Formats: sequence, C-alpha cells, structure tokens
Amino acid sequence: MKRRIQKLIAVFATALTVLAGNAMPAFAAPQTMPDGGTFDAEFYASTYPDVAAALGTDATILYQHYLLAGKAEGRLPYAGANGGAATTTPVATTGVGAYLTDKNNVQLTLNLAKAPTSDDGVLSVYALAPFEYAIPADRAPIATTALSANPTAKFALPASGLYLKYAFGVTQGGKKVMAGSAQYILNPELLATATKPRVAYPAKAPEGIFANYNIDTLQYSDSYALGTAKIVQFNNYGTNPALKHPLANAADSHAPWSHDVDKKPFQYMLNASDMNGITTMANIMHQVALTGPGQDYVIGNEVNVRKWAYIAYVGDEQYIREYVQAFRVAYNAIKSADANARVMICMDQNWDRNHPANYWEHYCVIDVKDFLNSFNNQIKAEGNIDWAMAFHPHPVPLTYAKFWANTANYSSLVKNNRMVTIENLSTVSNYLSQPAFLNTKGQPRGVIAAEVGYSSLQGADVQAAAIYAAYMAVQRNPLVETIVINQDPQPNINSIFTPKAREVFDNMDGANGAAYDAWAKSVIGISDWGRILK
Repeated sequence: MKRRIQKLIAVFATALTVLAGNAMPAFAAPQTMPDGGTFDAEFYASTYPDVAAALGTDATILYQHYLLAGKAEGRLPYAGANGGAATTTPVATTGVGAYLTDKNNVQLTLNLAKAPTSDDGVLSVYALAPFEYAIPADRAPIATTALSANPTAKFALPASGLYLKYAFGVTQGGKKVMAGSAQYILNPELLATATKPRVAYPAKAPEGIFANYNIDTLQYSDSYALGTAKIVQFNNYGTNPALKHPLANAADSHAPWSHDVDKKPFQYMLNASDMNGITTMANIMHQVALTGPGQDYVIGNEVNVRKWAYIAYVGDEQYIREYVQAFRVAYNAIKSADANARVMICMDQNWDRNHPANYWEHYCVIDVKDFLNSFNNQIKAEGNIDWAMAFHPHPVPLTYAKFWANTANYSSLVKNNRMVTIENLSTVSNYLSQPAFLNTKGQPRGVIAAEVGYSSLQGADVQAAAIYAAYMAVQRNPLVETIVINQDPQPNINSIFTPKAREVFDNMDGANGAAYDAWAKSVIGISDWGRILK
C-alpha cells in the first residue's frame, strides 16, 4: 500500500504466536517449506523490517505473511527470486479450495509446489476460526490423507463449519505447520433454501430500494424495508456486546472522529475476532437474507473510514483483515440462505488521497484504491468469491451540487482522480475491470452507486440538473448498475428534493426524457455530457 508502512499486529501476532512460541533462529539460507515453496526468513525479515517489527523473525510466521499478504504486495521470498511487481494470483484456482460436496460434507483440494514432509508421514486437515492464521498446538485434525503435492481430503462439515476455514498441515519437529493457505468454503449457496430470482436495476434506482438494517438492534431503520428494499445495508451501532469488536474498547491515540462535532464513533467494526461474535453475526444475517426481500447486502457503511467501522487504531492492513474476517462470515451466512444474493463492501469517495502521516485524516481514512487492493488480495489468498461493491460518489465538497463550476482546488481532486464523484465514475469501473479484480467467472464485479445526494443550497435548478447528470453518468457507464439518490434533511446539507428536483427525478427516465436532458444541459451550459462526465 502507498500509505505509511503497515503493521499486521493483532491478527497475525495473536493467532500465529500460538503456533510459534519463542521465535526460532532465522534461517541463513533459503529453505524448502512444508508446502514445497522456497523461503528465506532471514532475507525476508531484513528486507522488510516493517513486517519483522510487527511479527518478529519466526520463519513459520513470516512465511504465512508472505503467502497471505507479501506475495500479493510484490515482496520477494528470498534473494534473487523472480518477481518484485505485485501479483494478485490466488493461492487457489478453479477446482481448488474447500467445497461442499453435499449439505454435510466438504472436500479440500490444493496444488502445492511439492509434496511436504511430515514426522508422522501423513497430511492432516485442520479447521481454523476466521481469526486464526496458524494451527494451534493443541488443535486435533479432522481428517488425514496421504502426503502429496496435490492433496485432496473429504470430511464431515463441523459445527459452525460454514464459517470456518480449512488447512492442510504437517508435523515437523513436533510442531504443526500449515501447508499452503487455509481456505473458506467457496460454495455456501449449496445450502440455500430461500433463493429468489434477481430483479435487474434501472439506472435510476427507485425510491425505497435501499434500507438500513441495524444488526445490533435487529431493526430496519426504514419503514418501507419489509416491502420494497432490494439493497440492505448492515450497520452496527455497538449496542450488542457480542457484535462489537473488542478492539473498539481499547485506548486510541488516533481518534478518527477528532474533527467531528460528536467526538465519538458513528458505527463499529463487526466482531469476527471470537466465535461468539461470528455465530451471532452469521445467525442474524442468515435470517435477514432468509426472510427479507433483499437481493444485495452491504456489509457496513463506508468501511474505509474508521469512524464508520470503528476499532482502536491499528495499521491499515490489520484493520482491513478484521473487516475481511467479518465479510467472509457475512458472505457465507447470506449466500447459504439465498444463492442469488450478492454481498457487497462499501466505500466512500476518497479514491487516492495519500494523506501524509502528520495529517489527522491519515488515521481516519484508508484510500479506496488501497483498501480494494488489500481486500482483494486477502480474499483471494483464502479462496476467491464473488464479492461486489457499493460506493458513494458524493460531490466534493458534499454541500456543493454545482460541480461543473467548482473551485480549482476541489476540481483538481476529481480531475486527478484523488476523489471519485459522478464526474469520474470510470475511475472505479476501469480499475475493477483489471484481470486481478475479475470475479470467479472472469467478469467485472457488480458495482452500485448506493448513496449520492445533491444539496439545494445552490438553487433548485442546480440541484435538479445535478441529479439528472448523475443519472446520465450511470447511463454512460456499463459497469455501474444503478444510482441511489438520497435525501439528507440536515440544514448544512439540505439535499431534500425541491419541487423542481422532484419533477426531474420522477420523469427523467420517462417518455419526456429528451426534454429533461436538454433542460439539464442548458442549466449546466454544455451540449455534450462528455464535457463533464468521464
């Protein structure tokens, strides 16, 4: 990531030290690891001191960092290794990973560089919690198979097994060592009992299509939710201790809300750091997908901004990993209810800001581009899934609807793709069209503009013309499926529709659409939408 050096402290350090105990001496030369890979722990620790500072010099821990994060970040496993450019090649490919063979049984298959060696001559399968990244010393295997470079094992689905991950492991020198990366179950939809046909979205999302569900209070915050909501966003306000991440209660020297009036978090990170939080979250999300009208489920709100998914400050990589753990649980919980459902991350419009460490927002916002890179790499390392994305391309600043006549400073943020608004939607769609980001079918991931609002503070015509421009931006972009225009009554924002905005919104996709198109262009002062929309 391009921000400050990241630390993987709690996730790796707490889980992996169970396996590692006291740090073993660093290797003096490249070694063949249990999965057949070649790795030099001494080289890795000295070349990447940020990793060593966070995780120590234990070879097993450093190798797992390389598999789960370092390889995708372009780090080298030993001196002279090919590479250096970041790669997002997943550990598992089609047909490889953990799959349900029926409702009660799982098959785990991996392709390793060579057959590992083991003290007892067997390759074992272990079930791990989402927050575990090494095999605990006292963990019993759930299956065994012959040593092989292409091992396959079949076993019964354990209790809560849909939310666990599975790893091959060997015993070497009395220690349990992972061979390859742990894999989540990749076809939870096999268990689905409430699959609904998907409804295609129009470019202009109808009102009532989006609803907030407060997972901690088990309530929709929108009265229409049980009737028309197709997009459901799970929010966590922290009132249920099981769902509130333990790190949210830790001391924080970098409070991300320090410049806000309320001086407190807006929402909290979902807790996937213990099994109570995992099963509580999974049961609720599964039930909502089982009984509600939704077809798309957004996990958290603008989670690249720490005050919306709060835990006490940790490095960006660890923060994203905590979210990845929760997202994995959510994905399998929802897809095991409705096979056609999509599960979405949620980003704001801070695309590529790169705030310096001496600026307060450095500790509040992770750039969307950086978040997507890390999120995608972490997901693929433990089995690729078809996640999708909701994002919020609000105007910059939020209260200024007349974006076509913006000040030079704000305009440059958009023109240089430091922030994403409806003016430069192609920034997001082009980025997600790269081969590294394609879904398991080789297609671009689904994208919706799930929250965009336009203030009336610059006048009714400006608000209405901006709404029409947003509609046109989605019409022109084949990968952004729909745009949800929201209305915020706060006086300093005031994006409630004026009568003119209501008229344009209600009719712009109707029989008189051409007339509204011409009207909006005249207000803005253009003859071609390409002048202001990219």
